[in-house]
Amino acid sequence: TQKLIIVSNTPGRLNTIYRVRGLLATMTSVARTMPIFVKYRVETFFTFLDLLKMLGFTQITVSDGAAFAHQIKLK
Repeated sequence: TQKLIIVSNTPGRLNTIYRVRGLLATMTSVARTMPIFVKYRVETFFTFLDLLKMLGFTQITVSDGAAFAHQIKLK
């Protein structure tokens, strides 16, 4: 299994699920501009999590580095 861990290096940046969702939404908008998404015309359907799945990741953990962590398992 391939695991991705994202840890904030700024206090208070990723300390709620809503901020994590905001980060993932931002990453989705960036991923949708990638040539692979555009080439196969999936830029309106696929998300950052789909890209991670395509790259072989099975688990993503996002943390503020202190007290909050959220884990996503990709199937």
